[in-house]
Amino acid sequence: MKKILSLMCAFIACFSFWSCSNDQMDPDIVSHHDYDSDAEVLIKFVDVNTSTGEYYINDTKVITPTDYIVNEDLSKLKEVNPLNRSRFERELELLNIEIQEAAQSDSVSQIVYNLYGGKSWVRTIDTEYPMLIKSSDIKAQPMSRSQISYMELVPRLPQNVTFNGPSTIQSVVDINMFGYKSYSFRITTTDGNKTPSGDYPAGGGSNSKAIVMTGMTSMEQYTFTWNKTSSGSQWKFTGTLSTPSSIGQCLITVKFLD
Repeated sequence: MKKILSLMCAFIACFSFWSCSNDQMDPDIVSHHDYDSDAEVLIKFVDVNTSTGEYYINDTKVITPTDYIVNEDLSKLKEVNPLNRSRFERELELLNIEIQEAAQSDSVSQIVYNLYGGKSWVRTIDTEYPMLIKSSDIKAQPMSRSQISYMELVPRLPQNVTFNGPSTIQSVVDINMFGYKSYSFRITTTDGNKTPSGDYPAGGGSNSKAIVMTGMTSMEQYTFTWNKTSSGSQWKFTGTLSTPSSIGQCLITVKFLD
């Protein structure tokens, strides 16, 4: 009888130890979670607070319809290394700071928030600006559209393109971050045919304003429709990559279609 009781006590002790250890993730297991793998999971749960204009991690976000039945994405989120999540959240905070600075700038007309799966939200800062964009579904676009210009962004070095086109054009933005990182770049639009001539605000002149595009991703593609309400067929775009700030950390290109 004593032998049976001893075995039972040993079993209970082992079970209790296993239960306590299971409540907290084994450090050895956590250490095997590399940052890129965890960031790939976290990016799916990034959302936008449209009231404050800030990115955040939405732990209850439904990624796919099957998540209503078996939420595998949420299970993966719970397995993320806490240290990797903290690092990811710090990068979101830095991106949010950059966005808030852009929102307070007189030179910004819109801010684009890009999310996992090609989804985006366009935040309009200046409704009076004569050149605004909206997100559009690339799959719905006719295949007959032709490319009229192209731009590849370079960190801290503005890139310029000028071309003639219709009053409504589209741009296809291809983003390859070579890993899971945040990005922020500006597309400044200038209507070269506006009259009277002269710099803003004296004569209206070019009156250029920037549209800021932001997000955290590895590889995504977004399509936007640009509408110009002023006269003339000339379009001018200047692209400036702010984040990341070093060459070789990403490849971001913009194709302009008629």
